[in-house]
Amino acid sequence: MRGLLRKDLELARLNIKMWGVLFFIGVIYLFNGKSMDGGSFFTAYMMFASIGLSAGTISYDTSDHGMQFLLTLPVTRREYVKEKYLFCIGLTAVLGVISLLISMLVYRKVNMELLVSTGAVFYCAILCLALVLPLRLKYGDRGRILMGGLAVAVFAVIALCNEILQKLHINGNAVGMVLVCVGCLGISIKSSEHIMEKMEEF
Repeated sequence: MRGLLRKDLELARLNIKMWGVLFFIGVIYLFNGKSMDGGSFFTAYMMFASIGLSAGTISYDTSDHGMQFLLTLPVTRREYVKEKYLFCIGLTAVLGVISLLISMLVYRKVNMELLVSTGAVFYCAILCLALVLPLRLKYGDRGRILMGGLAVAVFAVIALCNEILQKLHINGNAVGMVLVCVGCLGISIKSSEHIMEKMEEF
């Protein structure tokens, strides 16, 4: 699994120009936003951008029958799936923390609203990943079409989470949200493992 992580990190490094463009666009919104709204958008933007780029590594793995080569290594299909989730979630979390720190440095203060907003967006990002990864494994590049419609659903989920956080007490629902997140991830991982096990050609 360590070798797969190194491979995905190298793929991320090769896409450094794309990361730079996305970061530049996010910074524009950061400095043009009002109060902490710019920071909230910047943090959410970077986390969801990381989902698209990290999940896109599946396309690199399957191109030119690359998956056949990967599976000749001492790694099982289940380990491949678990590594992909670990990489995507880890990258999303790291970029979320970095963008949060940058926002705090720009506004020169720690704002609880920004912290809560970042936590809520990360929660939504995990739910999004739980849906995106099985689709990419199942449909490959064709999954991008589905992800277009998924983007609309993601924004709807974010809006729903925002309503929940505003109307309900955050502490009283934190445990429930974590359980829902863990449950969705568990179902997603099992689904992805099943998809990988059924795959015969790449």
